[in-house]
Amino acid sequence: MADLVADLKRLRLYGMAACYAEGLEHGHSVLTTATPGLAQLVQAEATDRATRSIRYQMHVARFPIHRDLAGFDFDQAKVDRRQITGFATTTFTEQAENLVLIGGTGTGKTHLATALGIEAVTRHGKRVRFYSTVELVNTLEQEKASGRAGRLAHQLMHLDLVILDELGYLPFSQSGGALLFHLLSKLYEHTSVIITTNLVFAEWASCGPSTGAFHESTAGSRWERLISPAFTVPADAEYVVVEFDICYNTEDDPILPTTAYDGLFLRVTDLTPGRTLRSVLVEAFEDEFMTGTIAHYPKHLPRNSDPGYFEDMSAWAGTTNGMRQRVRLRLPGMEGSTAQLRFEYTQDSIATCQDVRPGTTCGVLIDNVVVQSVVSKD
Repeated sequence: MADLVADLKRLRLYGMAACYAEGLEHGHSVLTTATPGLAQLVQAEATDRATRSIRYQMHVARFPIHRDLAGFDFDQAKVDRRQITGFATTTFTEQAENLVLIGGTGTGKTHLATALGIEAVTRHGKRVRFYSTVELVNTLEQEKASGRAGRLAHQLMHLDLVILDELGYLPFSQSGGALLFHLLSKLYEHTSVIITTNLVFAEWASCGPSTGAFHESTAGSRWERLISPAFTVPADAEYVVVEFDICYNTEDDPILPTTAYDGLFLRVTDLTPGRTLRSVLVEAFEDEFMTGTIAHYPKHLPRNSDPGYFEDMSAWAGTTNGMRQRVRLRLPGMEGSTAQLRFEYTQDSIATCQDVRPGTTCGVLIDNVVVQSVVSKD
């Protein structure tokens, strides 16, 4: 009896569940006699609903063609079968983790991504959407042009998995790339993403300037944030070393050598359970800070009354002339903490780097981020 009541509630037939339970309590013999038949009907309804749900989710997922793992030739591909089988359980979607499948043409990236998406729908009841990357960028540009920017991001944040196929195969505009980045930043820690690409990570910048972390625009002042996954520092660590490559071209002052108007800075956020959540500028507690061969940040942002702009901040700004610089920070006092890096970009409402250096591409690229805890051994 209890199982049948639970099944009715799972089907959201709460009135029937309450009436059935109450009837049994009052000894209505007709319900006892009807229980086996009713159980069969409930099971048939549950099966039909599950089938219709899968059919609907497969339709809205927009897979270009049906593919499954049984049809993938693991013997010919340089792919770890056990790892792919683990991904097929979709446990990575529970923490909104992401997958990147890298390989040349004909290596089966799209096959695997599609198969994982279909497994997610048919076996695990996940909500999935498949896009070619260029198709998605075009959709984002059309959405912005029609004055509906942000609606697609809101919809995709309610899915379990988004698949972006063929990143890097076809170019797209700088504005389209910026919209794609903004979408991915919205999905971060909300919706898992599978990306297929023919480019290794070091080559992602060759997709065009739009693949950088932040992009200047003429849309007015703004502030944006790019956050890292959380990391835990061992209790016996003496300090933490953070290193990464940075390449930037932002609006600075052509006359005042240390003044810029658009730039990037870094905070460290304390996420340790039991502590008050706080974000601290790295220069507030670092004991080593190098950007290439110079100490500290290269530029400073002026005061500004615009509420959409971070004023009076030191920042990575100006230009690295297309070259990457290695940033090194040594951060003491983090032992036993759970923390997160937060790269924060701000831009004023007046101009961009192209007003200072015409014909160049504006933006910031961050790559090869390494976080290390240092413990001395006797």
